[in-house]
Amino acid sequence: MKIICLIENTAADEKLFFEEGLSLFVEFNGRNYIIDTGLTGKAVDNARRMRLPIDEIDGVIITHNHAAHIGGIDAIMRLNPKAEVFLRAGAQNEVFKKNGLFKSPVGAGKSFFKKYSDNRCCSTAFQKCARASILQAVRISMTKT
Repeated sequence: MKIICLIENTAADEKLFFEEGLSLFVEFNGRNYIIDTGLTGKAVDNARRMRLPIDEIDGVIITHNHAAHIGGIDAIMRLNPKAEVFLRAGAQNEVFKKNGLFKSPVGAGKSFFKKYSDNRCCSTAFQKCARASILQAVRISMTKT
């Protein structure tokens, strides 16, 4: 298994973009996955600069509904229109930021989940997904480092 950070708030190389948010490229059992997609499509640009097969993604795993984690989904899905989208149960919940007396949304809203409903393989718990083993392997790998 290989896990490569595509984008986050720092860059390991001056030729790579950085932004608020996170996107990880995971190669596991001959398949390619993206965990979260960053704030914009710059994760795709970084993947190309790192010569990763960004146009051969089998699945996109969304951890939660926050723009910094799902904002780049359109760029990924344009290249991989048949990629499955994996969600955990709470990923569809609206996320808000409190600003004084008011709340403002920081997620993508309900339209995001309608847009990719044909690709969605799981909207309940990750463990109920057919390919949940990737998530278990990532959890194990990240706890060992």
